[in-house]
Amino acid sequence: MNFQSQSALFCALLSLVFCLTVWFRKDRSRTTLPFFLFNLTLFAMSVFSMPGGRASAHFQYLAWSAGLFAAPCLVYLIYTFVYHEVRALEVLVVALFLAAAVASAGLLSGQMGFLRHWFDALSAVQSERIKLATVLVSGSAPIGILMVRTITEPTGLLRNRYITISIIGLICLLAAAGDKIFYFFGVPFPRLMFLILALLDYYLHQTVVRFRRLTLRVLAANGAVFILAAVFLAAIYGRLLLFKPTPSLFIVHTLAAGFILMILYEPVLTRVEAGVSRLLFRDRFGMRERLDALADRLGRGLGLEEVFAVLNKEGRVALGAAASVVYLTEGDGQFAAATPSGTDSPKEFRDPALEKLLRKRNDPLPLPELESSIVGSYHGPERESMATARRRIADLNLHVVVPLKVRETLTGFWGIRLVQPLDQEELPRLKRVADQVALRIENAKIYEKYRAADRLATVGEMAAGLAHEIRNPLGSVKGAAQYLRDEDLPESSREFVNIIVDEVNRLDAVLSRFLDLARPFEVNRSSADLSDIAARAARMIFSDKSIENIRLVQLPIIGKVVADVDQELIMQAIINLIKNAVEAHEGKPGEVDITAGYDGDWAWVEVADRGKGISPELAPKLFIPFNTTKEKGSGLGLAISQRIAVAHGGRIEARPREGGGAVFRLMTPAERH
Repeated sequence: MNFQSQSALFCALLSLVFCLTVWFRKDRSRTTLPFFLFNLTLFAMSVFSMPGGRASAHFQYLAWSAGLFAAPCLVYLIYTFVYHEVRALEVLVVALFLAAAVASAGLLSGQMGFLRHWFDALSAVQSERIKLATVLVSGSAPIGILMVRTITEPTGLLRNRYITISIIGLICLLAAAGDKIFYFFGVPFPRLMFLILALLDYYLHQTVVRFRRLTLRVLAANGAVFILAAVFLAAIYGRLLLFKPTPSLFIVHTLAAGFILMILYEPVLTRVEAGVSRLLFRDRFGMRERLDALADRLGRGLGLEEVFAVLNKEGRVALGAAASVVYLTEGDGQFAAATPSGTDSPKEFRDPALEKLLRKRNDPLPLPELESSIVGSYHGPERESMATARRRIADLNLHVVVPLKVRETLTGFWGIRLVQPLDQEELPRLKRVADQVALRIENAKIYEKYRAADRLATVGEMAAGLAHEIRNPLGSVKGAAQYLRDEDLPESSREFVNIIVDEVNRLDAVLSRFLDLARPFEVNRSSADLSDIAARAARMIFSDKSIENIRLVQLPIIGKVVADVDQELIMQAIINLIKNAVEAHEGKPGEVDITAGYDGDWAWVEVADRGKGISPELAPKLFIPFNTTKEKGSGLGLAISQRIAVAHGGRIEARPREGGGAVFRLMTPAERH
């Protein structure tokens, strides 16, 4: 068996393995089918190119017929890898497959006699020219399509990736055509076509099907691993053959050798790969060590602000990145920057598609991988959602986003703007760093909950004493003032008496709210329509003639929004939200929008205003008792409403409103039927 037959056999075995691999993959994409067809074509070409003797002419027809499908398969593969939906290219792919099918049928069936006669009449030189032309056309068509996509790609990392694939494809094309070119000059040259096709097949499997980025470092490390594995196999099985075992013990010795290889493979080859990386690529290995050191430092007892500062500064240095920023999720697709990033990234934004993508993913997400997933996925809502998230990441000028999760709960993400792309082996280290940050965020939230509980306990202790110590004197002051109001007083004095009565009433209302905050809630649940409760609460508030300059907008609701709630408590919470929305306009004309609906397992009521909105400084303190920006506010309304929502197993979420204002959403578990 000569070199060409051996390389054809190797190519056939590799293509067969890839056919089986992609066929049995669970997570198939748009590139799966064209890659499978390409390997099927490659397998047929390799198998039918090996036989010799009298049968070689018949197998030559079969090899040529299979080779005609190489160009359509490669064009189809590149199209599904980098293009979304381009009708012209789809027509081109179909036309190429039809042309290959017609030509192949003509060669095999003999119905097109002139084609078979023309093929048989070719001289050796003419045959080599036809083969050279076929190789050049099969390779240059997909490379040309990829280069066109490269020119129009706005993202630098993706553009560089496409250029790399194009260059490697061009090198493989020239190497595969080399033996034909040297043939015309009478220079002996080994038949490398099938060997080059096998290497190209491996490269396409890694980049196009598995969406991995093959760098020189990865190739060098993998090459060392493969060579060492081959040495292991040769040493173990060679030693076995030297013993010349009896046939009855050959299987036993083979299994023993296999077990030895399995035991040694993991520790030894891992060390070899690490050693190659350390020796040849010190900068990349140093990056890994810096990321490990960063993860260890973040695991120590740092405050939350210090964690963000260390991550943004030392994380950027460790990665050699241009920028680093942390965003925390606030629910409903809303994100806010945890600390000033020193970049042009926005302080806050809303993107439900990005939040949905991050909730599904645990590992770091490089932008090229997301792009490949979009192009490789089938048309539908899922791909549209990924495309929306991809545009947001590109708008933020980030190259990698790392979800911050604790027990599958998303708290935010770490965004990185890179100077050079990361290798696949560096991504798990990013995840380790992100896990430490997410844990610190979760611990800070738990600590804040304990502080809130401690504040409420303090309020409860104070409330019992204040109820007696304040209300009795207030009652006396009010009674005296009312007595004086009935006397014949000058108009100026009567005005002061009225002020006394009004302020006593206001203080009494504050004290009642204070007691409501401290008193444990007894939730008496019953099935209720939240939209009806919200409508009744709105009618109660807007019956006050003093707020005629505020317009009530009750958005249409389809059907009932049913939940098991305490109707009186929920009514109180919604009234507080509506009052808060009215007061946010500070006496100026405006509108309050009220609506209700479902979001998965949640039923909600939403109250939106056109006030001055929620400042980033105020947002973390919204539901803390006695925190208010109003001149006569108590700072208890939102705190009480949040307690009511939590007592129902829900919560109140606040976010800025597009166009100005704020939106408060009261959420409670929906009734399950």
